[in-house]
Amino acid sequence: MTAPAKSGPGKSSTVESRETYDLPVPDLSDAGLAQVTAEVAETAAEYDRTGEIPWRGLAVIHRAGLTTATVGKQYGGPAVSTREVARIVSAVGEGDPSVALILANTVMTHAAQAAVGSTGGGWYDAHYDDLLRRSLERPTFVNARRARTRRPGARWHPGDHGHPHLGWLAAQRP
Repeated sequence: MTAPAKSGPGKSSTVESRETYDLPVPDLSDAGLAQVTAEVAETAAEYDRTGEIPWRGLAVIHRAGLTTATVGKQYGGPAVSTREVARIVSAVGEGDPSVALILANTVMTHAAQAAVGSTGGGWYDAHYDDLLRRSLERPTFVNARRARTRRPGARWHPGDHGHPHLGWLAAQRP
């Protein structure tokens, strides 16, 4: 028996499964990736010169559906293959290597979650749902860091350590 779909843009749920999201399927044709490369490259030199976060390039890859390309089908994502991820990151890197690095960190996080899920040591469902909801609304990125807290049970926030622009920072205890 399944429950009715939850209301809200881009998501649904059933009793047997967790929330899923209607994430975009990126255009991975040669022409589609060439267009992304060209758009990302338009501002790369400016961001290299200023050292600012390459927001325009990040917006391009978000609009193209690349930031969620590896989200697993069980979450409503396209679950592109590792080979396709290599093509995506390479194409973006031709336009702006900084944007490609941020993209690589994000898509590899999604790929890992798709492989292990919350019961296999991945993200808690509530946290991953938050990441996916944010990803539907705006560019949302993830990075990982091994971190130690100063006391048992202490909480650690990305903004505390110079990463105020990340959507999520996955910290692993050593």
